[in-house]
Amino acid sequence: MVASIWEFLESTTSGLMEAVAIRVALHLGKGRPALARLSAHKALLYSFLIACVTSIFVCIIGETVPLWFTDVEIIQDMIFETIPIMAVGNVFLVYGKYKEILFSLSRLLCFINGYPSVHYL
Repeated sequence: MVASIWEFLESTTSGLMEAVAIRVALHLGKGRPALARLSAHKALLYSFLIACVTSIFVCIIGETVPLWFTDVEIIQDMIFETIPIMAVGNVFLVYGKYKEILFSLSRLLCFINGYPSVHYL
Protein backbone atom coordinates (compact mmCIF):
# COMPACT_ATOMS: atom_id res chain seq x y z
CA MET A 1 0.00 0.00 0.00
CA VAL A 2 2.73 2.41 0.97
CA ALA A 3 4.76 1.18 -1.99
CA SER A 4 2.02 2.38 -4.34
CA ILE A 5 2.24 5.90 -2.94
CA TRP A 6 6.03 5.84 -3.11
CA GLU A 7 5.90 4.58 -6.70
CA PHE A 8 3.65 7.49 -7.65
CA LEU A 9 6.03 9.99 -6.08
CA GLU A 10 9.09 8.40 -7.64
CA SER A 11 7.68 8.01 -11.14
CA THR A 12 6.73 11.67 -11.45
CA THR A 13 10.38 12.71 -11.54
CA SER A 14 12.26 9.62 -12.70
CA GLY A 15 10.99 9.91 -16.27
CA LEU A 16 12.24 13.47 -16.49
CA MET A 17 15.61 12.52 -15.05
CA GLU A 18 16.03 9.67 -17.55
CA ALA A 19 15.27 12.05 -20.40
CA VAL A 20 17.82 14.50 -19.00
CA ALA A 21 20.50 11.82 -18.86
CA ILE A 22 19.96 11.18 -22.56
CA ARG A 23 19.99 14.92 -23.31
CA VAL A 24 23.22 15.44 -21.36
CA ALA A 25 24.83 12.51 -23.17
CA LEU A 26 23.74 13.99 -26.50
CA HIS A 27 25.32 17.36 -25.71
CA LEU A 28 28.50 15.76 -24.44
CA GLY A 29 28.69 13.53 -27.50
CA LYS A 30 28.53 16.59 -29.73
CA GLY A 31 31.25 18.33 -27.71
CA ARG A 32 29.04 20.90 -25.98
CA PRO A 33 29.74 20.50 -22.26
CA ALA A 34 28.32 23.93 -21.38
CA LEU A 35 24.91 22.98 -22.80
CA ALA A 36 25.11 19.64 -21.02
CA ARG A 37 25.67 21.39 -17.71
CA LEU A 38 22.85 23.84 -18.40
CA SER A 39 20.49 20.98 -19.23
CA ALA A 40 21.40 19.21 -16.00
CA HIS A 41 20.81 22.33 -13.90
CA LYS A 42 17.47 23.04 -15.56
CA ALA A 43 16.42 19.47 -14.95
CA LEU A 44 17.23 19.80 -11.27
CA LEU A 45 15.08 22.90 -11.01
CA TYR A 46 12.12 21.38 -12.84
CA SER A 47 12.40 18.04 -11.06
CA PHE A 48 12.64 19.76 -7.71
CA LEU A 49 9.52 21.81 -8.45
CA ILE A 50 7.62 18.74 -9.66
CA ALA A 51 8.71 16.79 -6.59
CA CYS A 52 7.59 19.60 -4.29
CA VAL A 53 4.21 19.90 -6.00
CA THR A 54 3.53 16.15 -5.92
CA SER A 55 4.71 15.90 -2.31
CA ILE A 56 2.44 18.76 -1.26
CA PHE A 57 -0.42 17.20 -3.21
CA VAL A 58 0.04 13.85 -1.47
CA CYS A 59 0.26 15.56 1.94
CA ILE A 60 -2.94 17.53 1.27
CA ILE A 61 -4.93 14.46 0.31
CA GLY A 62 -3.04 12.35 2.86
CA GLU A 63 -6.03 11.93 5.14
CA THR A 64 -8.10 10.25 2.44
CA VAL A 65 -5.36 8.16 0.81
CA PRO A 66 -5.35 5.39 3.48
CA LEU A 67 -9.09 4.98 3.04
CA TRP A 68 -8.54 3.94 -0.59
CA PHE A 69 -6.38 0.98 0.40
CA THR A 70 -7.93 -0.57 3.50
CA ASP A 71 -10.75 -0.47 6.01
CA VAL A 72 -8.57 -1.46 8.98
CA GLU A 73 -8.08 1.58 11.18
CA ILE A 74 -4.63 0.62 12.51
CA ILE A 75 -3.25 0.22 9.01
CA GLN A 76 -4.84 3.50 7.95
CA ASP A 77 -3.05 5.24 10.82
CA MET A 78 0.25 3.64 9.85
CA ILE A 79 -0.11 4.75 6.23
CA PHE A 80 -1.13 8.24 7.32
CA GLU A 81 1.98 8.52 9.53
CA THR A 82 4.34 7.52 6.72
CA ILE A 83 3.00 9.93 4.09
CA PRO A 84 4.98 13.01 5.31
CA ILE A 85 8.15 10.91 5.49
CA MET A 86 7.64 9.76 1.91
CA ALA A 87 7.00 13.34 0.80
CA VAL A 88 10.31 14.53 2.24
CA GLY A 89 12.08 11.47 0.86
CA ASN A 90 10.76 12.26 -2.60
CA VAL A 91 12.49 15.65 -2.60
CA PHE A 92 15.78 14.06 -1.51
CA LEU A 93 15.36 11.39 -4.18
CA VAL A 94 15.42 14.07 -6.87
CA TYR A 95 18.69 15.44 -5.52
CA GLY A 96 20.23 11.95 -5.46
CA LYS A 97 19.29 11.24 -9.05
CA TYR A 98 20.60 14.65 -10.09
CA LYS A 99 23.93 14.03 -8.36
CA GLU A 100 24.35 10.86 -10.42
CA ILE A 101 24.05 12.87 -13.63
CA LEU A 102 26.42 15.59 -12.38
CA PHE A 103 28.95 13.00 -11.24
CA SER A 104 29.05 11.52 -14.75
CA LEU A 105 29.21 14.98 -16.27
CA SER A 106 32.12 16.10 -14.08
CA ARG A 107 34.14 12.96 -14.90
CA LEU A 108 33.62 13.50 -18.62
CA LEU A 109 34.45 17.22 -18.40
CA CYS A 110 37.73 16.42 -16.67
CA PHE A 111 38.51 13.92 -19.41
CA ILE A 112 37.65 16.38 -22.19
CA ASN A 113 39.69 19.21 -20.66
CA GLY A 114 42.67 16.95 -19.98
CA TYR A 115 42.60 17.27 -16.20
CA PRO A 116 42.98 14.23 -14.00
CA SER A 117 39.65 13.32 -12.47
CA VAL A 118 39.46 13.62 -8.71
CA HIS A 119 37.16 10.62 -8.64
CA TYR A 120 39.90 8.30 -9.88
CA LEU A 121 42.66 9.51 -7.53
